[in-house]
Amino acid sequence: MKTGFWISFIGSLPMGYLNLIALRVFMAQSWGGLLEYVLGVILIESVVIYVTFWGAERLLKNARLLLWIDIFAVIFLFGLSVSCLPQTNNALPPVLPALDTHASPIVLGLWFNTLNVLQISFWAGWNVFLLEKKKISPQNLYVYIIGALLGTCVGMVGFVYLAHYYLFVPNDYIFFVLFLILAVLALGNLFWKRKHLLFQR
Repeated sequence: MKTGFWISFIGSLPMGYLNLIALRVFMAQSWGGLLEYVLGVILIESVVIYVTFWGAERLLKNARLLLWIDIFAVIFLFGLSVSCLPQTNNALPPVLPALDTHASPIVLGLWFNTLNVLQISFWAGWNVFLLEKKKISPQNLYVYIIGALLGTCVGMVGFVYLAHYYLFVPNDYIFFVLFLILAVLALGNLFWKRKHLLFQR
């Protein structure tokens, strides 16, 4: 259990887009909304961990699929950043109108973690590594998953608490900048890891 917990906890602490949306949900609906949102996130995460456990090696060998996962992540993060800009009467509609933090938090958690395609390669990589090191097995898979889900819960709630009370005063422009930074980092990661596929003739 502790292996899954620490991987997930450390993975959920950085300023990823799920954490930023969690912060927006917290600002709109306080702790009850945040916990519902996290529940939606971990429901999807449990499925992803289970599926990638059984198909990790095949997935990591599919270079084209990994390329499209990275491309989708870049487009999605740029869309999120634009959707955070305050809208004026003459502005175009939001790119992602689903970023309505007054909607049902659990639905938001389910929706946005379903779109979190980067977690597929993240968990596939960790599962292959842990299987090779004999740290996990089919016999302790469910304990491993429970530990990972607990790690995500603690990490996300901890991030929201620290960010809201100690790190910065959130507003739409700050969210725009933060999502834009994530999109640029994802774009850099795409070119760094997949440039041999992007420039294939």
